Amino acid sequence: MASFTIVHLSDLHFSEGAFVEGAYHKHSIEHLRSLEQILRQRQFDKVILTGDITNDGNPESLLRARTWLLESFEVDADTRTGLQIPIGKLGVVPGNHDAFNDTDVRHLPIEIQRQKSLENYNRLFAEFAFGADQRYRYEWIEKENSALFIVYVDTCLLGDPDLDKLSAYKHPFKYLNAIARGELLTQSADLLRLFDIGMSGQLRDPHQQGTLIGGGSFRSALKVVVAHHYLFEPRKGHSEPLLALHDVRAVFGNLASACFDVYLCGHKHIPEFLASFYGEHLDARGRGRHLMNVFRRLLGVSSLPLQIRIGGGQKESKLKTLFFTISALWYARREEIDLASIDHAEQFVDGLAAAIEEGGNAWAHDYPTAEQNFAAILDYITNMRVRIDGSNILDIDDPRLFENPVIYMSEPGYWTTNEAEATNLRAHLLKGGLIIFDDFEGQGMWQNMVAQMRRALPDHRFIRLDVS
Repeated sequence: MASFTIVHLSDLHFSEGAFVEGAYHKHSIEHLRSLEQILRQRQFDKVILTGDITNDGNPESLLRARTWLLESFEVDADTRTGLQIPIGKLGVVPGNHDAFNDTDVRHLPIEIQRQKSLENYNRLFAEFAFGADQRYRYEWIEKENSALFIVYVDTCLLGDPDLDKLSAYKHPFKYLNAIARGELLTQSADLLRLFDIGMSGQLRDPHQQGTLIGGGSFRSALKVVVAHHYLFEPRKGHSEPLLALHDVRAVFGNLASACFDVYLCGHKHIPEFLASFYGEHLDARGRGRHLMNVFRRLLGVSSLPLQIRIGGGQKESKLKTLFFTISALWYARREEIDLASIDHAEQFVDGLAAAIEEGGNAWAHDYPTAEQNFAAILDYITNMRVRIDGSNILDIDDPRLFENPVIYMSEPGYWTTNEAEATNLRAHLLKGGLIIFDDFEGQGMWQNMVAQMRRALPDHRFIRLDVS
């Protein structure tokens, strides 16, 4: 499995002048050159900038930021600074400061300037522009047998409907309605639809015209959301309602149902990496509902988002595909799955989906957790040189089989072989290879394994060994 390196930058706050220091940000040539030195020492697949490129969205600052990212500019007669990132390796979303370009309030403190428009941003960063009708875009990056699905969303809130009505009566409120808050509810519903299309194998590859992304490739890809506003308050920060996203729990539910793995953001000026399960942020009812949504979506059944906006800003909940919910509940109870806990919900659903696809793949229900744990235990308690950074999952007709003297096969009761596989396995075993079978029971499964082995070794028979 290939690895990807993503460089995450945020809140650069480019300002006019070589050095600007305010209450909430610092922009200096010294800091820019430090970033440049760090990136020159690293190989990366993508540099992602999560908004607040500038301090007030003026064209001069945006142009200077673009030049620094893609080229370089002169600091003095002997010095230049710039990252010189290839345009194809850069991804950008705007932040609330990039929309602070309302000349009517330019004379006021930055803390109460209004998010007016992204006109300047869209002109200076045209490759990464957003429109009123398209507030997201996506890209697909493949390397060897792995892939990244990255969705960029515009979360700038150009006016807050909950506070707009107050501005007509209370003058101070006119500046509260769009200081720094964000909106992602509508876009998160769009991301659910993207997920449905991707699972069906009908999502277009943005880099190859006329090419569709395969459903299997999409399902296994690492899925990343790139936004400016954060979902939850950083642990080192304090609550600031005027910085937060609207309807954050509904947004979170929609992103969870679309199975996104990573959420990259900025906004708060606090560096933090948080690894957690979706279930840690949902109550018991929410965890069960989320599991059902994941179940339906991994089966490729479209369902509407947990919550969307309809006319007039009213919120409407949607429930759909009742049959599949009942089916999932029945299966979970039969397998004694606790729906109140989804710490391993995705593993459960992955195993179920694998068993449904192509009539089998039952071996995968403990993959990759079992072998990862087993390898870690062997590495800890023995002197063996244990590989703990990957897996060797091979088809029997794979030439690389001969690089592995020991083969482990799970669920041979469901095993079937073709002629090429039988020939390859025969050659491996006759050269001294060892095969270990595990996890089957009953005469039916035993007879199936015997039948498949006779295709590989027709002149050999099993011998029962006793303790002697």
